[in-house]
Amino acid sequence: SLRYAIDDIINTDGFDRALEVYFKDLICLTEKRNRIFYTDGHFSNYYGSCNVPTGYDPRRQVGAKGRTSVYLHNTEGEVMFLFESATNTSLSNDIETLVTELAKRGMKLKRKTLFFDRGGYSSKCFSFLRINKMYFVTYLKYRKKEREIDGREFVKRTFVSENETCEYEIYERERRWTKSGQVRIIVFIGREGRQIPIITNNIFLKPETIIFYLQKRWREENCFKYMIEHFGIDLLTTYKTEEAPDKIIRKSNPERASINKLIAGKKMELQKLQSEFANTIIE
Repeated sequence: SLRYAIDDIINTDGFDRALEVYFKDLICLTEKRNRIFYTDGHFSNYYGSCNVPTGYDPRRQVGAKGRTSVYLHNTEGEVMFLFESATNTSLSNDIETLVTELAKRGMKLKRKTLFFDRGGYSSKCFSFLRINKMYFVTYLKYRKKEREIDGREFVKRTFVSENETCEYEIYERERRWTKSGQVRIIVFIGREGRQIPIITNNIFLKPETIIFYLQKRWREENCFKYMIEHFGIDLLTTYKTEEAPDKIIRKSNPERASINKLIAGKKMELQKLQSEFANTIIE
């Protein structure tokens, strides 16, 4: 009944205008607060018989048929924008689509900071955000264990907000220039004593501020949980299908899959012949 009630509201006159004003107000409030956004994708499984793209189900940690919805949140956990990733591309590609769509709608992106998880880690994505004069914050990937910092190098720093005070142990490396511009590597001690490295191109925020808002990114997960429980975003609402663009993911060699299959078949034949040859020698 809630779903039908929402459908009735959507079909009323003036709903589009009211929704537009609501989101513009949210954007203005975010601009005045801290100009920080979070983005992440939510994957919903599809159990029907239609031919739909395969994505990654993080809960079961397997590939599965379904759709990925990409969300933009502010630091209060409010949804600012969302779209569906047509072919379940990686988060780094979805971020480029997200920024492009926001720019089309007239949103000012300059000096906004976008927080996301390791799924968006990509030098290509970092360069794209830099071109659009945006800042990014994410977890550093490919860090080897032997690169851990001596515990004596960490400094205690405190972040104070209106509602809470947080203390962190932080180590920051010297800033360096990369293809993505000037970046900072910040390492902090997590709850279990692990060293957690962060990479960002925002040279203005204090390291304790970056860590505080990075940890608040879990508000996105709370939002997903709430929408699953109350709005059924994981439920199938229609049997309508849309054709996915065929140029989003370009295959360098479209015949590679069939050739690999042929090679695998020949290898099986070779193993069978080798086995028969070995048996003949033994006899």
